[in-house]
Amino acid sequence: MVDGDNHVYETLDSMVRNNNQRSCIVYYSDKNLEVKLHQRYDNVLKLFTIYVKPGDQAVDKRIKTDVGQILKEKAKAKVVIYSHDKGYDEYIKRVEKKGKKNRVKRKVASSPKR
Repeated sequence: MVDGDNHVYETLDSMVRNNNQRSCIVYYSDKNLEVKLHQRYDNVLKLFTIYVKPGDQAVDKRIKTDVGQILKEKAKAKVVIYSHDKGYDEYIKRVEKKGKKNRVKRKVASSPKR
């Protein structure tokens, strides 16, 4: 899962460069972003996009809701949230306190090596 309101191109470029991801879901609130993402990445990633109506922490809230649903429905599911937003760290701690250790983690995209 990619927080599209937060370093989205850097994150997706990193996935392509490192070849560590075949598909991903990008959550975004900027309507202009979807076409740009598909034009740039459709030939290298299976890209799913989810538009979230803009609002206070709207993308973060939607990602957290979807993560919770996945963990509830799939007993052994593991989820990676790609975001520079440290706000997910507290959420991940709460998930772990509920006995779901190592099922959700946050990654930050790596910058290209120069």
